[in-house]
Amino acid sequence: MNHAKPAAIAALVCLFACMSATLSWAQSGSLGAAGETRLDGKTWVSFNAPSGLRVLAASPLPEYALPRLERVAAAVAAWSSISATELRADYSGQADGDDYVVLVSSVRSGQSDYAKNVNSGIRLRFTGALVYDFRVKADDYFVRVRGVLMDDASLAGEIAKAADDPADYIAERDPAWAAGRIMELEASITKSQETMQSLEEAASESMENLRKALAAQMNKGLFGPPKPVAAEVIALVQELKKTSAAATRADAAALAKERGIKASAKELEAIFRVWYSE
Repeated sequence: MNHAKPAAIAALVCLFACMSATLSWAQSGSLGAAGETRLDGKTWVSFNAPSGLRVLAASPLPEYALPRLERVAAAVAAWSSISATELRADYSGQADGDDYVVLVSSVRSGQSDYAKNVNSGIRLRFTGALVYDFRVKADDYFVRVRGVLMDDASLAGEIAKAADDPADYIAERDPAWAAGRIMELEASITKSQETMQSLEEAASESMENLRKALAAQMNKGLFGPPKPVAAEVIALVQELKKTSAAATRADAAALAKERGIKASAKELEAIFRVWYSE
């Protein structure tokens, strides 16, 4: 399969969306420089934007950057699921792309507002298409969310998923990070034997949920969604390992067959790798 085609199509869709928003913007006026301001120890060029969006650009502003800034500002101002209050543009000195931070007052998905989960803003980069790459705060996690921006509703949905179920979101998109997090939780439990029993149980439950999410990710088909490993298969392997720590996948498969339990090779592989690092 040619993976470049979907990315190219997404880039074109986003570019056309930006162009469309720019045309709407042009009907009410383009960005007009309003002077300079000092903020966070830097000098910024400020602009008057018809929508009320505050637009700042790092000074000095390269000549090539203004048309792109206008297109991005137009796209952000047209968002309906995400309410933006400020757009900051910075430049790396290269003409192939610009970096932006969007500060927001609301991020609506379903019946909830997730603005508090992106206090540091939404980071964008424009290289012909808008891509996003930023962190969503969810409990003790800072979940990385990245992709090609199609529209703000889908972006709000990604933020909601990361905030509502960070473990599953991370396991689905970054299994290696999830595996590392499991190791951290295991170490945390070891060090907290003298702490309250309730805290230990909470950490253990969180670790087990991460294991199950990661195992489901490893058990899915090539293009299918995560497929949870059957609880009875997990219990069977755990029982076997308690009896014999040296038990293998073949031993588990034989025991499952003996008991009439369906256990696929992929399920056993996931259990042995996630629970026992084998």
